[in-house]
Amino acid sequence: MKMLKILNWRWVVSFSLGFLLLFYAASCSYMKVKYLNSNELASLTALGKVHKNFILNKGGYRYQLQTPTVEETQLRGIVSPGFDVPVHYYDGRPDRYLKSAEASMFQEVHIYLNDDYIPFQPGEVVIPFENIKEIRVIDHDTGKTVLSYIFTPIGYGTAWIIAISIIAAASSCPYVYAYNGESYIFEGETYSGAIFRGLERDDYMPLPDLVQEDGIYRLRISDELKEHQYTNLANLVAVSHPKGTKVLPDKYGRPQLIAQEQPPMLAISENGKDMLAQVLATDQDVFPFNEETATNQLYLSFNRPRLAKTGKLVLNVRNSLWGDMVYAEFSKKFGSAYMPWIAQQNQLTKEDFQARPYRQDFKLVVAVKTANGWATVDDFEPIGPLGNRDIVLPIALNDCASDKVEVRLTSSFMFWEIDRAAMDFTPNTQLDILELKPSEAFGPNTHDARAALANDDDQYLEQMVVGDFTEIHFEAVPIQAGMEQTIYLHSKGYYNHIRDYKGLPDRKELEKFKTPGYFDQFSKDLFKERMANKGNELAKLQ
Repeated sequence: MKMLKILNWRWVVSFSLGFLLLFYAASCSYMKVKYLNSNELASLTALGKVHKNFILNKGGYRYQLQTPTVEETQLRGIVSPGFDVPVHYYDGRPDRYLKSAEASMFQEVHIYLNDDYIPFQPGEVVIPFENIKEIRVIDHDTGKTVLSYIFTPIGYGTAWIIAISIIAAASSCPYVYAYNGESYIFEGETYSGAIFRGLERDDYMPLPDLVQEDGIYRLRISDELKEHQYTNLANLVAVSHPKGTKVLPDKYGRPQLIAQEQPPMLAISENGKDMLAQVLATDQDVFPFNEETATNQLYLSFNRPRLAKTGKLVLNVRNSLWGDMVYAEFSKKFGSAYMPWIAQQNQLTKEDFQARPYRQDFKLVVAVKTANGWATVDDFEPIGPLGNRDIVLPIALNDCASDKVEVRLTSSFMFWEIDRAAMDFTPNTQLDILELKPSEAFGPNTHDARAALANDDDQYLEQMVVGDFTEIHFEAVPIQAGMEQTIYLHSKGYYNHIRDYKGLPDRKELEKFKTPGYFDQFSKDLFKERMANKGNELAKLQ
């Protein structure tokens, strides 16, 4: 049964999402190699700030590939003169590395071409995917990956086209990078889902890779998709806490002290399947809310210490790439009316959106079992599909009469992925909290954005062009003796998608989305349709 569940999930991923891989560059002294497929190239080229040194390998020679882009089922770029590019990674090298001397190795992407691929000269090249034998990305061997699905080759053609169509439809949000002393490391996406002005919201993002250098913390906020981004606030929160503990911000920005996490005793899906192994560790073996049930739910049970009045639910989660594509398919139904609809939505208030029941479709809803049945505690807003994030929710236990804490998580079909779950009962004591405003904020087209980012007001940092980024500096805070320090980003803003759809709106279909819960049904129907189409395509290839 366990093997059957694993195979079923891999089928879902490899034939529906199968393309995106993004790696953290953490500090350690061992490296490992990730093997990708050509359908994952587009995500790497789009995230060039993380992996930006592309090397073509053919017949023992190495060529530098500049400005790589993916167009349908081919890789395009400029090959630099010379065929023996110096690199840190090569076949047969030891897996141990010198941290300071070989840090650039983790920005190398090695593309191996088929032996019979025709020779090329310096200049522009176009390489069909079928001529790519192998892709290797060098990563730190810490297990600290954002997504680490390794897929076996499934051939080229329809599967790649589907994957690339998902990339083209990506509807994410501003990317945040933290400087770790060597390079800027992708930390996650901020205020995800705030796609209209009336949905502007606060976001609190842990920054585990951020370190100070010369008394300065350095961040970057970038626009890397077809979006207009409006950031109202970007401050850091520095929390001092006792050694041996950690701090996570809850959805309201309140720091929660975590000292002794307890794993769940039970983790059961709505279908009654045992999902405990999927949520015990942050290991990319996730619970994806992919059951064909009326509701997609996960039930967790934790031991409750005697007299505990509050528990803190700790989750490691991300949104799914499938959910991104579901929203893209919805937006296409507007046709040429999509951008006018965006402008119309931007005129609505926060209260207007709160009255819309379909907003709940995108949230992760948390309930706790009380003496009177299940009671909703709160929910989590989307955090984006590109990076895992640790999140926390305090839960009052006064109405829980049992010696167990039973929690229910609810999501629309395949919109969220749960990697790890735990509960902590530590009281919030000995916390020293300080909010830091930017000392500098600048970018290629921005000389001084400090005023736009320092306060929650009507001034915004506007990033309107793909490739725009703003570098933000903060003066570091000394760590108190006997204490540890946690830094997280407090940001606020919204963004608008930029799309050029054609044709008339499908008003009949769009009306269906006014029904509460329809996004859940739409996701299920779309998934069944894609799986049926994929089965037909595979049959043709056999």
